[in-house]
Amino acid sequence: MFFKRAKKQPQSDHVTVTLNQVKQAIRQFEEDMPALINRTALILDDKRIDLSRLQRYLGGVPDQNFYMSRETYEVFEEQ
Repeated sequence: MFFKRAKKQPQSDHVTVTLNQVKQAIRQFEEDMPALINRTALILDDKRIDLSRLQRYLGGVPDQNFYMSRETYEVFEEQ
């Protein structure tokens, strides 16, 4: 008899990033996406940036939170 083993989820690497690195990752995300998708797709309901979608540009999921304005696209670091 053969049994299926439960697949282990790869542990996501938590990284520490700077505000400039997040801004660069957002720009790269927007360049890689089709024309209809812009950077507002990254903004969650509470104005936080969905950093899990930027994981491939940042090399992991950051520990800190970043916020973005929908009107000006200005990025802020949580303090």
